[in-house]
Amino acid sequence: MIESCPMTMCPAWRGGSGAARDSGGGGAVAWPGWPRGALPASGPWLHRRTVSRYAQCPFQGWALEVGLVKGASAAADAGWQVHRVIAAGIRAWLDCGADPSGHMAECLPRVRPDVQIDAVDGLRRSIDAIGRFLADLPRDAVIAHRGGRGRRSALLLGHAPTATVASTVDLLYAGASPAEVHEIDFVSGRKVLTASDVRTGLKHRLHAWCLFGAIPDLAAHHVRVWNTRVNALTPVVTFARRDADLAGEAVAAALRSRRDILDALGPAPDDAFPALMERVHTRRRRDFWWPEMTRCAACDACTRCPAATASARDFAADPGAFLAETAAMKAALDKRMRLLRTTVRRTGRDLVFGRTAFGLDKPANPTNPTPGFYRPVETGVGTVGAD
Repeated sequence: MIESCPMTMCPAWRGGSGAARDSGGGGAVAWPGWPRGALPASGPWLHRRTVSRYAQCPFQGWALEVGLVKGASAAADAGWQVHRVIAAGIRAWLDCGADPSGHMAECLPRVRPDVQIDAVDGLRRSIDAIGRFLADLPRDAVIAHRGGRGRRSALLLGHAPTATVASTVDLLYAGASPAEVHEIDFVSGRKVLTASDVRTGLKHRLHAWCLFGAIPDLAAHHVRVWNTRVNALTPVVTFARRDADLAGEAVAAALRSRRDILDALGPAPDDAFPALMERVHTRRRRDFWWPEMTRCAACDACTRCPAATASARDFAADPGAFLAETAAMKAALDKRMRLLRTTVRRTGRDLVFGRTAFGLDKPANPTNPTPGFYRPVETGVGTVGAD
């Protein structure tokens, strides 16, 4: 029965739900060290994801901010449910003295039914390990956590000249000295993040910028990502104040891109979208569109973007048709490859035409080689069997 579910009965779950609680619940002055004078008197508040989108591509950020496209997905919804379960487990451990693993194990099957399978698969392998980690952590060392309220609110704020950027930490706890803090970021997606992703991604760099801005004496911000789907922790990545300053410059650049594209296209899309695009002079296009294959493929605004790569736009418009066409192309390519390999083996000589060659005379040829493409050492116009 849903009435007996820990997610609905335990104060840890009730306190950890809702957008307001995800942004801090208990107010902006959330944990020791956050200066009250840092709270802005005016200016827009932007979520960290909004700033990240503008840092990826200004058009992507604009299209999602003004509502031209929607950024929701089942995978994101499943990830949000996983975060709620972990937050409930941490709060039950902190506030009620409950076993966090047992609490999460009871909560997990009762997430939203439309994303239950993905959410369960995204957390079940890590529940016991997370519980053991928390059991070894002194409860008074916890500074902030997602779903926390009052002094343990998870809200982080970073103040730029034109906006205030807000984000949320999953778990922040004290280090060995007052000059360091540790952050654990729980990630349930299918991509396994690495230390390199932590170091170069804007999310954790932005967190460092917020923390160093809030704590004048902070010397080190240590971050680990917990890939809960495979129960794998990244090595520790440490951010120093110089890293935070560099992240602040990246945030400022993203906010400048936001200002420029809003000035050019306006705060809301017109009914005639093609006419809207004509407002941007050709020489300004590189300021607002930064097309790249993998970036476009992951962009929710790809189908509406005039500069998106053709392949990414075709896939976004009709993934089924794109898959069928790719399968047909691969079948045709397989036939061509068989023809090329058969010709090389039949004639005993490679195919060499200009700067393109196919056959067995590849540099550093392994034992029992398979015919393949390579660039000949000495190029020249050739035919089958040409010397």
